[in-house]
Amino acid sequence: MNLLIVSLAMFAVVFWMVVLGYLIWKGRSMESDYECHITIETENASALREAIEKMHWHFSMIAGDPVLGPGVRCFATEHFRDPGMAIGMTNLAATLLEFEGFVIVRKKVEHVIFDIRPSQTEEFTTN
Repeated sequence: MNLLIVSLAMFAVVFWMVVLGYLIWKGRSMESDYECHITIETENASALREAIEKMHWHFSMIAGDPVLGPGVRCFATEHFRDPGMAIGMTNLAATLLEFEGFVIVRKKVEHVIFDIRPSQTEEFTTN
């Protein structure tokens, strides 16, 4: 009986080592990153987009979000590996946007530990 339990435990360890190795090999390492968001409400989304892209951040826009409510909200988004760098760069980017006349509604840094999108991999639906 003890031999069976030890064998099953060893199988489980080897199985998870193989799975982890596969994920790392496929470029989906378990390293986390920090996703930074700056929320801006503006009437001039094209000028905001230009300002965000000039900082080499990503621009996105949502209208009528069920959580955020009615209205158009724009976002500046970027990723960093270091939490201090993420907070510092988010504050700097928000200050630069404020300097250009935009009103910052929110600054947020999220610790992302897992993120796979269906568009990034064909295996998404088969795993």
